Amino acid sequence: MNKKNLLVNLLFIIAVLIIIITGWGLCKKEKKSTTLLYPKILETDPKKGSDSARVTIIEFGDFQCQYCQTMSEIFNQVKQEYGENVRLIWKDFPLTSIHDQASGAAQAARCAQMQGKFWEMHDLLFQNQSKLSATLYLSLAEQLKLNTDSFSECLSSQETIGLINQNMAEGNQLGVKGTPYFYVNQTIENEVVYLEDLKKIIDSEL
Repeated sequence: MNKKNLLVNLLFIIAVLIIIITGWGLCKKEKKSTTLLYPKILETDPKKGSDSARVTIIEFGDFQCQYCQTMSEIFNQVKQEYGENVRLIWKDFPLTSIHDQASGAAQAARCAQMQGKFWEMHDLLFQNQSKLSATLYLSLAEQLKLNTDSFSECLSSQETIGLINQNMAEGNQLGVKGTPYFYVNQTIENEVVYLEDLKKIIDSEL
């Protein structure tokens, strides 16, 4: 092989290596850009508290999860004690493989949200966790004085399932495997944190 052919082959090999390395780098960048490190607070996410709160608690929750029920009571106590210093954000993460009413309850809460009563329905669902059913959802809607025709239509049409699936997809990207799973600002907790311990975390953020 003469020097000219050797040079051509060498340049060809270098060009191929550059293409491979560049493509690998682009793939890495693309993968990195789709990995979430922290939840996005969506306009449609139920919120309780001021946007200017110094501590934001974002919970991925399941209405049929007994540990989420425990956390809901603790979060309500925290909100009462810390007032506008704490903001609560709810994201649906129904564990449908083990909780047969989790999706229906999530839809009921979101249908109540459509009428401005998400948190009221949220609390009642947890208070009646052992009785979750379509009959209960309608009864709670009546108790909250919702427009029951609109509520029933919302449930039957699965109008809110897209919002729930959006939260689920986000949770999966973040590595959520079970509930409760929540953030206190940047601190991640994936189990029950009792009131005094949660207050220590909050106080460290204030």
